[in-house]
Amino acid sequence: MALAGLSAGLALWALSEFVLNSLGNPRLELWLFATAVAYCVPALLLSGPMTMPRAMLWALGPGVIAPALLLWASLRFSTLSEMTDAPQPFAAFFILVVLSLPYLVALQRAAPQDYVILFNEAWRIVIRAVSAGLFVGVFWGVYMMSNLLLSLVGVDILDTLLDQPAFAFGMTGLVIGLALSVLYEQRAYLSPVLLMRLLQLLLVPVTVVVFVFVLRVPLQGLNEAFSGLSAAATLMAMILVLATLISAALDCEFGDPPPSQFLLITISVACILMPVLAFLAAYAIWERVADYGWTPDRVSAAMVCLVTAAYAISYAVGVLWPGAWDSRLRRSNVWIGVGVIALAAVSLTPALDAQRISAKDQLTRYQAGQLQLENLPLFEMANRWGRAGTISITELQANATPELARVIDGLQDGLAGAADGIESLADKRAALALLLPLRPDDADLPGGFIDELPERYVDDWLAACRHGVGRCVAVVSDQISDYPGAEIRVFLWTAFGDLQAYLVLREPRGDLAIRPLVASATTDPASVLNQLLAGDYAIEPPLVPALRVGNQQFIALPR
Repeated sequence: MALAGLSAGLALWALSEFVLNSLGNPRLELWLFATAVAYCVPALLLSGPMTMPRAMLWALGPGVIAPALLLWASLRFSTLSEMTDAPQPFAAFFILVVLSLPYLVALQRAAPQDYVILFNEAWRIVIRAVSAGLFVGVFWGVYMMSNLLLSLVGVDILDTLLDQPAFAFGMTGLVIGLALSVLYEQRAYLSPVLLMRLLQLLLVPVTVVVFVFVLRVPLQGLNEAFSGLSAAATLMAMILVLATLISAALDCEFGDPPPSQFLLITISVACILMPVLAFLAAYAIWERVADYGWTPDRVSAAMVCLVTAAYAISYAVGVLWPGAWDSRLRRSNVWIGVGVIALAAVSLTPALDAQRISAKDQLTRYQAGQLQLENLPLFEMANRWGRAGTISITELQANATPELARVIDGLQDGLAGAADGIESLADKRAALALLLPLRPDDADLPGGFIDELPERYVDDWLAACRHGVGRCVAVVSDQISDYPGAEIRVFLWTAFGDLQAYLVLREPRGDLAIRPLVASATTDPASVLNQLLAGDYAIEPPLVPALRVGNQQFIALPR
């Protein structure tokens, strides 16, 4: 096992050092690296539950299929740099490689539906992998301390070895292989029983929390509580937590007496509550899609929602249907796991292309008048949705309004400059002047405003404007008498989803001053930008009088 780990580490080093830098074909490089990972990781983790020759043979399954599907999915993107901004294909690749391992062990033992094997091997693989990772961390910590100790007496051999990437890769692989071997030999001490017992302790408090949450939902209101994907993600994560805790409570140790009556009641209540969470998660996703259309993130959320709904419905039906409901829950786990693997595989094929689905839906909604221009994710379509997004941008450009054409032109100019590495500061200033909408409509930027703006502000503001219409606006006015000329208030809806606002004015000595604006209450960036663009604003004195000390004013913001 140590030699197998050493070989895997050196293979990855050689691949990264010699092969990937010389091929000149990014997709071939991606396939080679994915193949190395998808083969070496399963081969090491399966060694133990299988003999090493068998593990190396069975690892060919994920080692061939997963990289091929990942390569197929990469064809959705013009360049691999676009693909790195889309985590969905890599997440599906990870699921295919990792989740298939217990099924391979059961299949090798001619018992693909044996829940005992699947359950035990899944948890043992997790425990071995985590323990081996911790041991590698401890090893390198001891190595660094040893290096420091020897350096005190002038011995630097450990430092010299560490400067060689081949040594670092090879030694890491060797330590992992050795740790996995020892951990399997001592598997009696690494039984999942202890972890199951600990997880069992969490089932009751988590069920109480979910019960209270479900009781409070009618009082809070669906629209208030579940209007975004973050709420849906929380609900779906809680369903997966409940499914894990229920499985742990049922299978803490085979052959032991069954769980107590109190724990069985708790399991039943948790199973009945799960469909409520699944419905609320589906509602949150549906509401977002109905308002703004599909995006790759929402497609991924819908896929996760499908899995969590399968858990919720199967667990609830299993408990409510008369008979041995614990065995039905175990069978559900087996088949849902197979379904997750299949769904991950399909998501890497054109049959479930999240970028294509999203781009087509956004284009159709906009052309039908169901989506406003300010809600059209132009930046994401151009940067992160691959070839399908580019095609949709081209179709939009064919019949674009003057405002949409202006934004698309500025967006494409920026992409072309960034791709060529030639977008100068002057080019960025010109693009910002083109893309920054002014209010009122007949306003003009004061002379020197863009030319004197520091580069970091140019970059940040231009990035917001290039995300699309409704992401930036500048309000021009002349109401501050102590400063010459007009002042400008710039509002930005950043890529991180927050609202940034600045006051820009000319100081009496001629310098450009930029001061942040702080809202008096929590604000929704989309609402603020839409109202400003519509001209729904007023410039008025602050609600709280200011205390003046010399040239400074101190203002308390109302809550």
